[in-house]
Amino acid sequence: MAMDVNQTVMLVDLDLRHPKVHWFFGLENEVGLRDYFLSDKPLSDILINPGIDRLTILPGRGQAIGSSEILSSPKMKQLVNELNNKRNQSRIIIYNLPPVLGSDDVLSAIDFYDALLIVVEEGKNKPDEVKQTLTLLSGKKMLGTVLTKSQNPPEYSSH
Repeated sequence: MAMDVNQTVMLVDLDLRHPKVHWFFGLENEVGLRDYFLSDKPLSDILINPGIDRLTILPGRGQAIGSSEILSSPKMKQLVNELNNKRNQSRIIIYNLPPVLGSDDVLSAIDFYDALLIVVEEGKNKPDEVKQTLTLLSGKKMLGTVLTKSQNPPEYSSH
């Protein structure tokens, strides 16, 4: 998405229990969202440009105790407002969240998100878990579902 010249993307790692976005990008950040929430570190000290034009990362760092309380706090509302105020119309903000069934973190802050995209890992997520997740998120705007780590990707024809 960041490769589209008409928009920018911000990736926010809101998995406060097990933040990994920085790891996937090979970043060695010294601060993260935990520092914003618990130590009032300014966002400008946390934001990282990973070397990809039009992509900014707001990484996590270290495990935060009481993550669902943090995500439902006034500080979370302040974060969302701050990101939206600095947002130009062409910026997409993606919040990386923990698994819905693993904690109440997603449900604690669900009203802050415009829409949800469910990521399902083949071989790990069971059909009953996906159904339970969809039930918990019913009534919320859903963009769809993405299947990852598939051993048998679908074949597409040109017909």
